[in-house]
This record gives sequence, C-alpha cells and structure tokens, in this order.
Amino acid sequence: MKLSITKTRTIHLIILSLIGNATLANEGDFWKPMTIRSPYRIESNPEKRKNESTQKYQIDKTKKKRSTSKENIKQRKTLKQDNKQIDYEFRNNIPFVKEEKNKKVYSLTTRTRKKSNIKWSTVSTQYNKADESVNWKVVTSTEQASNKKIIVKERAIPSTMQESDTLYGLIKPQKEDFGTPLRIGPTFPTANQLEWGDSNLKVYTLSTFSGGEAGGTGNQNYAFRLDYGLTSDLQLSGFYSVADDPLYSKLKSNTSSTPNYWESYGAAFKYSILKTDALRFSFTGSVESWNVKSGNPNMFNSSDNEVSNKNLVGSIAIPLSWQLSQDFQLSFTPGVSFLPSDQGEKDFRDGEFYGTNYYFGTGFIWKANSNLSFLSSVSYPIGPGNNNFDSSLVFSRVPIYNFGINWDINPRIGIEGMLTNSFGATPATGILTIPSEDKLGYYAGFRYTPWGIDSPQRPFSPREKSLANGGLTVNTALVPPRGDTQVWVNADNEGNVFGYIGHSLSNVFQLDVINIGSFNDVSSRGESRGVLVDRYTNDVGLNTRVGGKFVIFSPLRNSPIWTATRISAGRNQDSRQGYLFTELINTWEISDKLAINFVPKFAWNGYSTPKGLGLGANLQLSKRFQLIPEYNLVDNKNGDSNGTLAIRWLFNDDITLDLYASSAAGLQDMGQLIGSDSTRLGMRFNINY
Repeated sequence: MKLSITKTRTIHLIILSLIGNATLANEGDFWKPMTIRSPYRIESNPEKRKNESTQKYQIDKTKKKRSTSKENIKQRKTLKQDNKQIDYEFRNNIPFVKEEKNKKVYSLTTRTRKKSNIKWSTVSTQYNKADESVNWKVVTSTEQASNKKIIVKERAIPSTMQESDTLYGLIKPQKEDFGTPLRIGPTFPTANQLEWGDSNLKVYTLSTFSGGEAGGTGNQNYAFRLDYGLTSDLQLSGFYSVADDPLYSKLKSNTSSTPNYWESYGAAFKYSILKTDALRFSFTGSVESWNVKSGNPNMFNSSDNEVSNKNLVGSIAIPLSWQLSQDFQLSFTPGVSFLPSDQGEKDFRDGEFYGTNYYFGTGFIWKANSNLSFLSSVSYPIGPGNNNFDSSLVFSRVPIYNFGINWDINPRIGIEGMLTNSFGATPATGILTIPSEDKLGYYAGFRYTPWGIDSPQRPFSPREKSLANGGLTVNTALVPPRGDTQVWVNADNEGNVFGYIGHSLSNVFQLDVINIGSFNDVSSRGESRGVLVDRYTNDVGLNTRVGGKFVIFSPLRNSPIWTATRISAGRNQDSRQGYLFTELINTWEISDKLAINFVPKFAWNGYSTPKGLGLGANLQLSKRFQLIPEYNLVDNKNGDSNGTLAIRWLFNDDITLDLYASSAAGLQDMGQLIGSDSTRLGMRFNINY
C-alpha cells in the first residue's frame, strides 16, 4: 500500500523525535532524515589508519554474522544494500559509514549501538564509485565535519511532542504535497481520488449574481461535502445541501413569486478500476434523499396548497482521466442522474418534473503551478428527461458548463471559484440549472485537508499574539496559530448583543464558525440607510453569519507587513435578507509598541453596496494595557462614518477585556458601516485556547 507524501513526512518526523541528533535533507522529491550517531570528517593521512586497531563487521540480512579475522577483511567491510556496495566499519563500538566523493551519503539509523540493530537507509539518489583511499576519523561533537558538498551538524533532540510539532511546522510544502482536484464542480467527477486515510472537507455555495424575483444577493444553494479514502482504491463521501429562495423568475401562471425549497443529503463512493501514471479509470455512484417543496402557490398544480415530496434519487458516472503531461489532465465522464419525472399531491394531478438524464461530459485541469489550477468542463444531457424549465414551465435540456480556478494557499487550505450555470450541489442534482431559468451564476468553495502540510512560520511573539485578537470595528490581518480557538462575547448599553467563535484551521486561515447576535435601537433615518437598517440591523431579527480570514502576507514568513482578506456571508432571520461582507486587511507593526491597520471594506447586497475605509491603531501602553483608536470613513449615501475608542486589558496571553465607546451601530460586519445616533458604551470579553 502506497503511503502519501504527507504520511511519509509525518513518519520521518516521529523517527526524528525518537532517535536523537538529526539533520533534515531535501533530496529529490522527499524530505529524508539523515541520522549520524557520531560526526565525521575525512582524514588525509593514510598511514595513521594502518596503526589504529579497528573492529570490522560483516552484516548479513538474514544471519548477521560477526567475524574479526584479518584474512576476511575485504568481505567484512562491504554491505550489499539494494544491489549497491556500501563500505562501513566500527571503531570502538561507534558505527561509521563511508562518504563517497560525488554526493552519495548513507546513514546508520540505530536505537542503540548494538550490531544487531543496525539499519541502513539511502539518503541521496545519485552516486558514483567510492574512493578507496578515503579514511575516517572520530571528531568531537562540537566540531563539524564537511567536504565540498556535505555539511553535518548536530541538531537539538526534540524532547516533547510540542517541540516535534514545531519542527514539523517548519517544513516547506513541495509540489508533490498539492493534490489534484477530485471534481470539476459538483457536476463533473474526475477519476482522481484520495489516498488511503486522507480526507478533505469542502464547504461551498452555488448562486446567481442577482436575487431575481425575490431580490437580495442571489438565489443560493449552500452545501458541504466530506471525502475519505477508505483504501487506496475506494473513496467514500457524505454531503448535504439546502436552497430556500423562491423561484428566480416569476411563473406566468402565478401572480406572485413561488416559494421553493430543495434539501438533499446522501452518500457516494468512488472505486478505482485502473490507476497508472498516465491513465485513471473509476466507477462512482451516489444515493440521495431529495426533499422538494413548492408553494404556496406551487408550480405543480392549480391548488393553492404547498406541495412537498421526499424523493429517493441517485447517480452513476464512469470518469476516465488521462494525464497528458505532468501539469495537464483531460477527463471524459459519461453518467446518469436518476430524478423523479413528476411531483404532486394525492388529490390533484401530478406536475411535470425533471426525470432521468443520461449525459456525457469532457473537461480538463491545468496546473499552472504547484498551488494554482485552471479547470473547465461541459456536460451534455441526452435524455430522456430534462434539466431546465422556464417561467412558462416548459422543460428542456441544456448543457452544463463550468470554468474556474482553484487556489491552494497551502496543501491544507484551498479556495475554489467558478462560473457555472449549474445550481444542483450534489452528484444527482448537479446536472440541473437554476429553477425557472438557464442563467450564468457562480460557484465559491473552501476546502480543508486535515493532513495537509501547513504554511511554515516562526512562533508568535506575545505582542503579535495579542494583535491576533483583532480590533473592534477595524480588524487586524493576523490570525491565531493553527489549532487555537477564539471566543468572544459583546454587549453595549443600547441593547446590542453578539457572540463569536473562530478556529484556526491553519496558520493562514481562521474559520468564523459562528458570528451571531442582534442589533437594537439603530435609527432608520434616510431612504437608502433606512432600507439597510430595516433589512439587516433591525431590532427583531437574529443575524447569523459564517466566513473566514485568509492571511496572504506575514512577517512570520519574512514579509514586511501582514495582509489578509476576510469574507463572511449570512442573513437577518427576520427579513430573511442576506449580504456578503468582505474586507482587505493590512496591518503594519511600526515598532514593538505601535501597529496600524488600513482596511477597505464593503457589504454587497441586492439593494445597495455601502463601502468604507477603516483606519485603526493599537498602542501598547504597558504590559497589561493597550489603547485602540478606530475610524471608519463610509460612503454617506449608503451608510455613516463612525469612530471607536477602546482600552484593552490583557489579563494574560489568552484572556482580554475591551471597554469602548463607539458611534458605530455595532461590531458585526454591516454595523461597522452604519452610524449610531448616540454613543454606545460597551464591552467585549475575549478568550483564546
């Protein structure tokens, strides 16, 4: 069973933590540990060697015999390993290996110095014949031994799991650590699959660029998918998706917009039939539950009732992927989606629906570099069913096309973006367009691979760790180290209450697991501002949001400043209207005492787009106190400029308390772009663990 690159490196790290002094070598395509129990150097005096008493051993893999007779000295100094001749010898129970002239290095990896426990490993892949005149001499542990190409130094032995993890975190990802996409969007599976034990989690949405009949930012279908490599040939998946926006276009038979609800969940498998360097051939299938609701009024019959049906659906596909070059892969995928041909109620006639669809697709993946891929596909439905209907409820077949980019920030974290006319988010429904229209939309996804190599960085200083707690209405570009969880609660004297949980899945990404709360007493004066307040910051609706912050540049990785982008999406649960909030965050630590933030931001929604520029600073007053002044300069047509002044009390490295006065409507996203009629006095309590 073939081990993945990541697992190989993890095993090497464990070896490093167990065996002692070690040096990491980067030879060929792998990191390999080079373990030398005693440093060595070349000695130019051949006469000295003749006068030294030495013990020489011959190691047979099966019998491991020992001999000391002088007449067998030639045989005893040679070990046959992988059909290569390796010279070795013992001096005072210290094992030595011969260093050949042209870069070939072998290491002795031993838990003890007992002869029976010696193991040999090849570190380099290129070698020439050994120079028989080379002699060896023991040197002290403080000396370094080298020739023109090779330097061996002592490395501190990791004594704890934390030290081993720190060493592992310094490994720089190589090209082989970045995987190839498993799918070209939900519509199009490729023959690529995960290795045994690997997994990844993907969260994504398919949406139109506008809200259609319902308004808002668009008709969205939200989904997540978990893939797991059960064996090297079998991959299992589980998924869920939900879309609850009305039909994009108003049906001609109805006087108002038609409520629509799709909910899907199920499981899928992919089995590798053929796997070579150039060609991969797989068989994949899914079984799904598809809950379809329409109305009131509904699209299926003349009643004014809601129609609700749970449907058992599924799909089969046989993807073939051909690796034309190291960076270009071409795929062909015939398949079938088994969907219901009608929906309805017991007492009324059934309405037409999609039906079973056979299709054929072709697509490509081009890896422009190790972490950037361009991909595209088109799938043609053949019938007998359909995959599209219009506002007149006329069903038809249209091709499904995808074109997009996958950007892997590192092998652990990836971002996906695509233009597509597909709206279904599961294997069986991926062949479908937006209900009531064939319209170009977009796919946006986030991928997390738990075993992927992370971006290496040096440890945080205490000052940098405090900056990672962020600002209040102007954010910072830092995220806590991988594995840290941040929790804060916020309240003010006007009745705003908010809470937040974030978790750093990587050194470069913090997931907003939940950002939830409610605004209170925000004035709706002004036409444009009033609409935004009524939809997003009203007194009665709970505001729920998810998102994340991606670090692009960092001084922890030798950049002069921090730069990050944060994106969040969500809705007000009373108005059921949502918006997309994004900001480009820049943080410059001018000195150990002062850091400044420069943050363009905007909130995209179906009505208007308030825009602002956040300016902030963090001044270290003493070991336990920081002063945080902030100001948001906002386009007054759609929002209000506002300011905040806060004192941060650092109880310790992990617990802080912010006390502030602010003229912003609130700390959550849209609240940073709308002003308050009165100054709000509030607190925010923050814990990291």
